[in-house]
Amino acid sequence: MEGRRLVEMVFEGLEPPRPPLHVESDDKAFEASMSDALGAGVRVAEWRGFFEAGGPFHRREGEPLGSWLDRVSADAYEWPDPSEVAARAVEGFLRRVRGLAEGKFLILKVLGPTETAEGFFAPPSGERGRALGQQLHRFGFGALYALRRSEALRIYGRIAETVLEVVKAGAELEGVDAVRIADDAATYAGPTYSRSFYEEAYLPWHERFAGAIRGSGKRAILHCDGDLRKGGLLERLARLYEGLHPLDLTPKSTPAEAARWVEEVAAARGAAGSLVFFTGAPVDLVFNDEVSVEAFLEVPLSLLKAHGPRLLVVATTHSEYPGRSYGEELPRRKVEALREALQGPLERVAHIDARYDRKHLPRQRPPNGPRGRLERPHERHTGPHALLEALEERRQAPLDRLRVPRVHEAHGGVGGSERRDGEGREEVQLAGPR
Repeated sequence: MEGRRLVEMVFEGLEPPRPPLHVESDDKAFEASMSDALGAGVRVAEWRGFFEAGGPFHRREGEPLGSWLDRVSADAYEWPDPSEVAARAVEGFLRRVRGLAEGKFLILKVLGPTETAEGFFAPPSGERGRALGQQLHRFGFGALYALRRSEALRIYGRIAETVLEVVKAGAELEGVDAVRIADDAATYAGPTYSRSFYEEAYLPWHERFAGAIRGSGKRAILHCDGDLRKGGLLERLARLYEGLHPLDLTPKSTPAEAARWVEEVAAARGAAGSLVFFTGAPVDLVFNDEVSVEAFLEVPLSLLKAHGPRLLVVATTHSEYPGRSYGEELPRRKVEALREALQGPLERVAHIDARYDRKHLPRQRPPNGPRGRLERPHERHTGPHALLEALEERRQAPLDRLRVPRVHEAHGGVGGSERRDGEGREEVQLAGPR
């Protein structure tokens, strides 16, 4: 069955013949080869220069607070024409997915107004930021909202108007199945901004975005990091959107943390109603070279058992860490193992044994350790719940049956800041504690 239909079944509340998978990557050809869904971001060219030069409203080095507050004004910026921005943005999206979208559930990704607003206030990225392809912001927009609320809302509104035009243009594209707004507004501690901001800006604008998407017959998905359960955000957003990514409710950078995270995600189902969860495969573990293939697999497969296959698309929580890629053997083997585990139909999936066929592995060896291999799952169980039964069997199996050699590799920057899911490196923003 095509990936597009599998994901649609999940949105319809049905149990698919196998769980759909979405491995997000900056390499769209790799993403398409691994996934049932394919997502690509749209780019507002006029705002990409903020990455290196800093946003037009950033507080200059040594600038007094009062001077900065007096200087910042929506009228001081020459705003681009929203319709022209939208036309160029969707053209770029179509170029990125050309030749890759056949049979895939196609997602157009747009950076939302909150993250974009913080980009308007971000300082120049500096040498390290440019090297990592990241933009560091200091919550300058949040500071302006606290000190000059009316001007902050004017700026936010101008940004959101442009985002809305991009959303409308993207939702009207033939072949696009969903539009995903990436708009982080929370941390593990809960909402980042004051309650009034959500009530008068964030939620009203997201209601407009989601309405425009659904009005074009497409699925509306939100990407928002942090613990959305706090402050009642999860329930409010579940009434607006049909899908949510990545359920970044708690830390998950170690297998022990990820096991607790799985429990929290499964428990969040009650507050989320029929919202489709896109989650299950933390990139924290994918790019942690101290985590074996087997230890990584335990997390998404445990979520499948705890949550169930309905209303769930197994997905990586973000694309690659800065400076990392799926060209590296161990991260690639982890997502290949996950794909192999989920390959359907379900009656083919029985036992996740611990080795891959050699032909599935890249040719290079890991720098400091043996090559571990995984073999194909046996084809002996039948029935729609075969996978979940096999997962329980596998979970209880002694470790010596798993036969996954631990691959020891040099630590590769694990624990650094995660990539934001907007539209690529140019619009990545670091937003405080994760």
